[in-house]
Amino acid sequence: RVALAVYAIAIDPFEQERGLLGLMLAIAIPKYSQDEWLVWTPRTFLKKTAPLLLLLGAGIGAYVLAAPYLYALLFPKYLTAVPYTQVWAASLLFTIFIQLLSTILQAKQEVHKLYVFNVVSVTSILVLTPIGTYLYGIWGLLGAQALVKLAGTVTLCYLAWTKRFSANPADNRNGENGSRDIQ
Repeated sequence: RVALAVYAIAIDPFEQERGLLGLMLAIAIPKYSQDEWLVWTPRTFLKKTAPLLLLLGAGIGAYVLAAPYLYALLFPKYLTAVPYTQVWAASLLFTIFIQLLSTILQAKQEVHKLYVFNVVSVTSILVLTPIGTYLYGIWGLLGAQALVKLAGTVTLCYLAWTKRFSANPADNRNGENGSRDIQ
């Protein structure tokens, strides 16, 4: 029970912020869905999102540095949660990529790609989380969740920068599916 409390205290600040990030991305969907806002190459994506990613990265870095002091002040009985919350904070960079790319795919109505991402994500959660938790406790759980986020980020990057899938195989062969070819 103590380990569960430590884990809950470690991740709670970020779980509270997840709603704010989701709201910001929901507001951004109309912008992402415009034809002028294309993210067809990794370079374009990074160019358009660099200010946001740098700001969030700086915030995460500041939190990692301030966590020992914040926990000493706010949760003195749970100082053992500090390394866990620092690792969790670092893994949020993957979460940000996942949220951005999935929001873009949602805005572009790339339903098949989102389906593939969800299958990979859920499968990796179901496989890695129990194994990591059983073998290494809280560290295994955090490691498994970081690997799930990494797998999700890699999957979404691949899906975001590949051609659109069409249910009609002839469209896929001839490139007549309304998507742009990736250079």
